[in-house]
Amino acid sequence: MKTQIVLYVAIIICTVSCNAQQIVPIFNEPFKRPIPYYSKDIDGDYNDYEGTWLWQDGNDSWEITFDKKVWVPDGNSFEDLLIGEYKYIKNGTVLVNSLPIDQNINKYEDHNIYGGAISTLRRTGPPCPECSTDARFIHASLTDPTRSGIYGQIIFSRFIENGIEKMRMRAFTTYNEPAGDPDYTGPLYLTVPDGVYTFVKQ
Repeated sequence: MKTQIVLYVAIIICTVSCNAQQIVPIFNEPFKRPIPYYSKDIDGDYNDYEGTWLWQDGNDSWEITFDKKVWVPDGNSFEDLLIGEYKYIKNGTVLVNSLPIDQNINKYEDHNIYGGAISTLRRTGPPCPECSTDARFIHASLTDPTRSGIYGQIIFSRFIENGIEKMRMRAFTTYNEPAGDPDYTGPLYLTVPDGVYTFVKQ
């Protein structure tokens, strides 16, 4: 009986907490969000990206696996996110491999791909004439487990070409934290070169 009461109280607390969050859409998210909020993937934009994608050019390849996370705590608010990990091979040699996704990581920013702002702005995204005119582009952070303190971004959108599911992505380094040290002689960019990549869903 005592266990049932505790369970009942927990359900009530959870229900009240969930209802207290004001839902805002990730796409067309208001500039000023109410606090507390739940930034929700209302249109299911993330769903089509879940799974594994592969870019390949000769002996070079980049494999990415995405996973959608819902109701992720952000202070006293919550948000839906895409997280991911990847493997990058250059001339047949594996340079980066953070696969598979570790589901035991609780802090989303500890994944090497995370985030998921959504927009229809094409000027910062990859050129994608195959994408629909109202295509939505997802913006996520990219880090490199082999190069601490170097940060990047990926912007990508999905399309269908000849019945094949594809994704066009722009990847680029945005910030190099250790480069501020005058004695720093290490790499200036992420291992994955800045550029535009076309992935195929596996």
